[in-house]
Amino acid sequence: MTRVRLLWLGGAVALGVALTVSQAVAPRSAAVAAGDTAITSKSIAFFERRLAQDPDNFMIGGQLVARYLMRFQLAANLADVRRAEAIARSVLPLVSDTAGAYARLGVVYLTQHKFAAAYAAARRAVAWNPRNQGALGVLFDASVATGRYGVAESTLSRLTPGRLPYQLRLAHMLTMRGRMDGAYHALDHACRQLARSQVRPQSVAWCLTELAKIQHSREGEASAAALYHRALRFQPGYRAALEGLADLAYSRGDWAEAADRFRQIAVDAHPDLYLRLAEVHRALGEPSVAEGWERAFLRVARALGAEALYAHPLALYYAARPLTLDTALAGAGARRVGSGTRLGRAEPDHGIPPCTDPQRARPGRRGHGVPAIRPGTAEPPGAPGTGGAARRALALS
Repeated sequence: MTRVRLLWLGGAVALGVALTVSQAVAPRSAAVAAGDTAITSKSIAFFERRLAQDPDNFMIGGQLVARYLMRFQLAANLADVRRAEAIARSVLPLVSDTAGAYARLGVVYLTQHKFAAAYAAARRAVAWNPRNQGALGVLFDASVATGRYGVAESTLSRLTPGRLPYQLRLAHMLTMRGRMDGAYHALDHACRQLARSQVRPQSVAWCLTELAKIQHSREGEASAAALYHRALRFQPGYRAALEGLADLAYSRGDWAEAADRFRQIAVDAHPDLYLRLAEVHRALGEPSVAEGWERAFLRVARALGAEALYAHPLALYYAARPLTLDTALAGAGARRVGSGTRLGRAEPDHGIPPCTDPQRARPGRRGHGVPAIRPGTAEPPGAPGTGGAARRALALS
């Protein structure tokens, strides 16, 4: 899997979530929406009550799916995505727009890194309606996630040029090919379209953060930072923009700022941030704090049932160090023989391609010079403490 593909995948998930939310939920001001889930939670509670009274109402189900994804964007609670999947599946026999329903389910699957299921759902959506732009967009995203690049290129040619789904996928395709100037202009055009269409501020903020990552490779840190700050003006507290600024601080060695920004957004849904915090605190000369963050990463990434989401972050985490995963585990086990402690682990599922933001999935985050995926990432080569971190994490586990 190439680094460009890794950088793109999370954006694909975030894109699907952003468009799903924008189409189903009316826009409101950024001041109201700024990282606060209270209003969204009240809306979810209202529609859950309505659905309980009328369980066959697929329109209510669709509204709930969009709102759960929206709250996930803000709070990064995986329970919201799981509930969204359950509802999206339950309304399939009831809907009149079968293609749209399968496309929506595909977005939910992508958010959870269920790539094979996302691809199957997208294929069914396109089979029902070969002209449905949303279904074609999800098919493009799922094709890239599963390595079907020929299908992705063919699908891109079926999207309507000039429309938003086409512009966004075109920008990402050009990014994957290394054509950064073309990617920048395509995505800049898409961001302007989003801003003019009065969609939710989160969608515009997502687009601007993606644009910032391209701009960083074209013109450097200052231009990227300006776009991240612009995204925060659209959506105060937007997690992906804050993470982009944290990545910039990390790359220039401003450990104090990086630590402060990473702490603002560190949650279990994105345990790779715990690793970033561990490296930053080690660079700050705080090894005990760093070990605490490494324990937090291992607690989440090696939990029972977490394999589908976090096997690749673990695999990439170890692969970025001098020790391979098996060698590291064997060494850790040998060190523990004397104490009688048995080392358990979740095996990495190498059949699952890693992705972005359950926008995780996590909406919109890609670092600068970091081969990042969602959820999780391997640490960049040359990061503080690289080489010893894997052994430290194994010892702490």
